[in-house]
Amino acid sequence: MKKILKALFVMVLGFSLFSCGNAGDMGYDGNQGGLENGDQSGSSNNVVVDNNRKIIYEVSYSITGEDVMDSKNEINNKVNEIKGYTESSNESNNHAVVVYKIPTEQLNSFLDYIDKFDGIGSKQINSYDVTSSYSYIEARISILQASREAYVKLLENEYLSRNEIIQLNDKIADIDTELLKINNEKNSYDNRLTYSKVTINYYVNEQVKKPSFFKEYGQYLVNFFAGLGKIILYVLPVAITFGGIFCAIFFPIYFKNKKRK
Repeated sequence: MKKILKALFVMVLGFSLFSCGNAGDMGYDGNQGGLENGDQSGSSNNVVVDNNRKIIYEVSYSITGEDVMDSKNEINNKVNEIKGYTESSNESNNHAVVVYKIPTEQLNSFLDYIDKFDGIGSKQINSYDVTSSYSYIEARISILQASREAYVKLLENEYLSRNEIIQLNDKIADIDTELLKINNEKNSYDNRLTYSKVTINYYVNEQVKKPSFFKEYGQYLVNFFAGLGKIILYVLPVAITFGGIFCAIFFPIYFKNKKRK
């Protein structure tokens, strides 16, 4: 019986190694989130959602204008409307970089919406076909699950020795570790396939930006009172000094003449 179990054990192990070797010939690059086929750039919105192909899209824009921050607020509202979300946002006085995650099925209409804004300086659409890598991951998961089931089936035999049970449990633990890793890779792909990344650089054009009436004349008033304050600070010590000297000279003379009268 033990010889049969050992032979079956070797057969399962050989099947796993053979299957993994065949799956490895599918051209997977071995990196999590690895992208194939380079990138394709263009100005048209030709995003294609095909269940037979796994394509990741990444888009970048730059928008420059006087009221570009108002445009940013409108775009943020649109993202929320189509059930997207903001992945990251970095802002300064005259510049903001926002990374949006847009449902890929809504990407074409979202890009059409962005194209209507004034001040678009650049636009780039990159597409990455990861079909082969994704297929490898799915095949790898199936192989690991089949191997795990075979090892679990072997554990059901009541005639196994303690050492054989330990070896089988070790193999199952190794498979579970590998399954966890490769499922994380699959989840990463699924997220990038379901939600496309759109990065928008917002630039405020200070050269053409004109301040509002209240802001412009309000600044004049601020400058006026600031200058007046500086004059008072310079004149006040002089006035106090000469005032003291004047009082010291004038009042004694005044009171002396008054007594004479």
